[in-house]
Amino acid sequence: MWVSLDTDHLVHSSPQPKSVYHGSGPHVVPNKCDAEFARVLGYSAPTLTRHRSARANVGRRPERRAVETVDKSRSLRKTAAIAVAVIVCYVGVLIAYAMAHSSEPTDQRDPDPDGALVYLDVSSVAGADFSIGARVSVYPGRDLVDDNGFLATDVVVDVTPIATDDRLVFSAGSAVGPIAATIYADGDVRTWPFDRYTADSVIVRVFAQTTDGRVSIPAEVVVTNSLTGWDVGAGPSGTRSGEAFDITVNRTAVSKIYDLAICLVLVALPACAL
Repeated sequence: MWVSLDTDHLVHSSPQPKSVYHGSGPHVVPNKCDAEFARVLGYSAPTLTRHRSARANVGRRPERRAVETVDKSRSLRKTAAIAVAVIVCYVGVLIAYAMAHSSEPTDQRDPDPDGALVYLDVSSVAGADFSIGARVSVYPGRDLVDDNGFLATDVVVDVTPIATDDRLVFSAGSAVGPIAATIYADGDVRTWPFDRYTADSVIVRVFAQTTDGRVSIPAEVVVTNSLTGWDVGAGPSGTRSGEAFDITVNRTAVSKIYDLAICLVLVALPACAL
């Protein structure tokens, strides 16, 4: 839209742009009428726009700066709170670990001369497969080894309930070493980190394979723990060969605190970004 202006009336008027300002924001774009009016007053269109923008911003900048200062202060407080929470959790885990960690005494038991000592060392937990991994080691009595310390006969260890049908065989003439075994266990991995797994009615039997057939060997069964972050319990204590016992595996308090601390950090990070 073009507007005709009577320049005779405007030549002697004041060049102040007060009467031409009618903007309401910091970004005012001159139209054709503004350009013509600015030419008459002796201003260029960009100059008129700057005048209008400057007047539109009067009284607004201090408020905007105050809001930005408040937002920055809140963000710093959130970041500091999260950092303190992470440090507290980490220190708490270290203290709990130091209080819970203790070196187990060395087992000093010896097998009977005609018997054996069987160690069932829990080494892994597979909650999704409902199983507990263990290493089975046999320490035979002196009547079961030759002069060189090797087995005089084949020794068979039968562990139930086991995930395979194979028996654990320690061959004659060899040094006894650990053999891996997988034991069925009941538990629910969905209750992490409070999951607990139990192998009920575990029975360990030891036999000597001789020319006359299989002969039962009296043995004592000892359950040990090689898992980091897990407690392993077995009962009753002093279990003998052929007697049923239970194995229970659950996370230590330190492990639970550590897992919950990780969850806390993961929840707090998005809040820090807001």
